[in-house]
Amino acid sequence: MTTTAGGAGGVGGARSVTIREGGRLCCYRESAAEPGYWERLWQANPPRRMRNQRIERRLRGPFLRSLPRDGLIVEAGCGNGNIVRTMANEGFEVEGLDFAPEAVEASRRIDPAGRYTRGDVRALPYGDGTLAGYVSLGVVEHFGADDRATILREAWRCLRPGGVAVVTTPYFSPLRRALSRLGWYRGESAGLPVYQYHFGARELRGMVRDAGFEVVRTDWYDAYKGVKDTLGGKRLMDWARDRSRWAAGVIEHPPALVRALCAHMVMVVARKPRVVGGRAFVDGGGGAGRRAA
Repeated sequence: MTTTAGGAGGVGGARSVTIREGGRLCCYRESAAEPGYWERLWQANPPRRMRNQRIERRLRGPFLRSLPRDGLIVEAGCGNGNIVRTMANEGFEVEGLDFAPEAVEASRRIDPAGRYTRGDVRALPYGDGTLAGYVSLGVVEHFGADDRATILREAWRCLRPGGVAVVTTPYFSPLRRALSRLGWYRGESAGLPVYQYHFGARELRGMVRDAGFEVVRTDWYDAYKGVKDTLGGKRLMDWARDRSRWAAGVIEHPPALVRALCAHMVMVVARKPRVVGGRAFVDGGGGAGRRAA
């Protein structure tokens, strides 16, 4: 079975098909290779001022636990910039970077005091070891293997020793794997360009380690989308969310085991090693190092 969309995730009814290719899913989508596609995508979810709004719940815990407070953090591929502004609201020194000039200018217009710059995630405009943190939310999956490696090596280059990277991609979850064994995600690309890949947690951790990082933790988020895009149930979940704050919280961010089984996104938190006496150490959070596992 193939998964075709003119609905979920599509822009302007664009045709798409998702196919299992080895240990990952590959989504092909009409117009994905055209620069204007991305502008239309961001226009569908435009920049907002985000005044007094906190980091969304599914990201807030990992961000507050892991990202440094004492240096510049860059969201590389910030799109509409909304997450940059919520991070700034929480006291982070943060800058948004994106390759699309229209997206960058839109954020500058509504947030003149914010920091936004145009740039390429494969060639970051920052010096070696100058960043405290690096955030990449749903970016690397849109690139081929060589570019993915380049993006992560660039993050490593720009981070200071002990600097933290948070990297997320769509997740080839156990639920999606089970469905693939039942015949889902089969078919042909029909000449459509690659839009994105869904990776398993192990593969994403491997990519991050190959770039030189130590993996600190793995997490998952957006179980709502992970379920509705596979098993359905959107109307039921929306009905429950509208009627109960408790249900809304559980649906938005269920327990870790549930997220690990069916979430739409996988997150790896990693740290650039500190080299002490020829051994790689990672900062335990209070300044004392511990040997990386």
